[in-house]
Amino acid sequence: MRPSTDSFGTALPPVRVLIVEPDGRAGNWHYATALASALRGIGLDVVLATLSPFESLPILSGLHVIRVGRRALFRQWPVAWLPVRLALHLDKIVRLRRAIRHFRPDVVHIHGAIGVLDGAYFRYLQARGLAVCYTVHWLESLNGKASKADIARHRAADALFVHSADGASRLRAEGVDERKIWKINHLNLQHLYGPPMAPDQARRRLGLPLDSRVLLFFGVIEPRKGLDILIEAFTALAGAHPRLRLVVAGAAPDGFDGYAAQIDALGIRDRVLAHIGYVPFEEISTYFSAADIVVLPYRRIVQSGVLQLAYGFGRPVVVSDIGGIAATVQEDGTGVVAGSLQAKDLATSIDSLLRATDRAGSMAARGRVLSETKYSWPAVATEIAGAYRTILRQRTAI
Repeated sequence: MRPSTDSFGTALPPVRVLIVEPDGRAGNWHYATALASALRGIGLDVVLATLSPFESLPILSGLHVIRVGRRALFRQWPVAWLPVRLALHLDKIVRLRRAIRHFRPDVVHIHGAIGVLDGAYFRYLQARGLAVCYTVHWLESLNGKASKADIARHRAADALFVHSADGASRLRAEGVDERKIWKINHLNLQHLYGPPMAPDQARRRLGLPLDSRVLLFFGVIEPRKGLDILIEAFTALAGAHPRLRLVVAGAAPDGFDGYAAQIDALGIRDRVLAHIGYVPFEEISTYFSAADIVVLPYRRIVQSGVLQLAYGFGRPVVVSDIGGIAATVQEDGTGVVAGSLQAKDLATSIDSLLRATDRAGSMAARGRVLSETKYSWPAVATEIAGAYRTILRQRTAI
């Protein structure tokens, strides 16, 4: 670790940060562990708190992880199990308080909802002299609007980290004080998954023809992610591109039957490879290395870890003109933004990259460079550490 210094080169006392990620696997967990390692690398004193069982990652060997409860047994809890849910939640709160008393952090940085009373929990921590930061990975509930619990959470935190100007604008629309909103670049996640492999090797592992052109849809499959739009767009492209294949990889919490029926109805079953289920970190490189283009046809999004994975693996992207991903891709020059959420416009955008391999290659190379510079761990960690120090000074001045 190297110590942080001020503008005169004087060593600053290390900020003590408790990073709380209340899940223990998948995107937010991967992000939180990467951030913890990055902050530790620039001299901060960092501890992770999460639920068990948590996903083991190689990077955790250098980090202290505190278990503050058990992961939820159900995505949607049956009414009969509500006493169990309450008991698990109370145990989580007690353990989190114990971890805070033991570690005595300056900052508690939270990466996901702890419970519906987070606004009250945040104020409890603040009353004990702690700065509460919250990274807003997602801004909407399933109905497309922020919940009351989300709004209370956002308004109570000392600082909100968001990864796009669009996200910052939507927080302001909720009534969040502008001074609490910090637009921070999304952290590159490449170091969690290892280097890319040869495309032929990856396609062989997946059972794809070695001469195929591959579109990849990766991540949790939800209606807001627009997989149905991509399936329709892929069908429109299939005739003109006989070697084209669609790979879908990710968990489907609400089921995959509707998408499977759409694939069958459109007659493209033999052109689609669907691996439905949680993808362990060690398998992620295979999917991205096999891809020619990563497609993010989202209906609603703020920013995306999948976009950073595409950058890290050097793959061009096609994204919806929605949320922060469109602005990021346009600014970075790493892919094509579809003109609308219509399948025909998505197909046109994909087709433009399939036919312009030199352009696609330049975009991919640009993404890889930005992954190692603009979105690198030291760059983002330094930005966030500076925010911590500013927030702590502001609290001291109150």
